[in-house]
Order: sequence, then C-alpha cells, then structure tokens
Amino acid sequence: MRSMKRFLKSDDGAVTVDWVVLTAAIIGLAIFGFGAFRDVAFAIANALSSQMSSVVVSVF
Repeated sequence: MRSMKRFLKSDDGAVTVDWVVLTAAIIGLAIFGFGAFRDVAFAIANALSSQMSSVVVSVF
C-alpha cells in the first residue's frame, strides 16, 4: 500500500509530458506559419529571380 501511495504522488513523468506537448505545439505552429506564407515567399523569390536574371553584367 505504501508503494502505491508513493507511485500516485510521483510526478516525474508529468514534466516530460509537458515538454512533449509544448514541442509539438511549437512544431505545429511553425508548419502552419510556413503554410500561410508559402505562396508569398515563392512569389517574392520568383520576382527576385527574374529581376536578377535581367541584369546585364559587363566583363572586362
């Protein structure tokens, strides 16, 4: 009975669960954030690429 009371009072695993949940939430927000701005980022990259390809570089 004593070991059962000690087991029920133990909270060592709770910290691990908190960290796992927090890490999963951060990763989920990062994936959501990238998905929300993906089209804008690709549009900027394509515009920059076309601008840079139209630049004439002189070679001496």
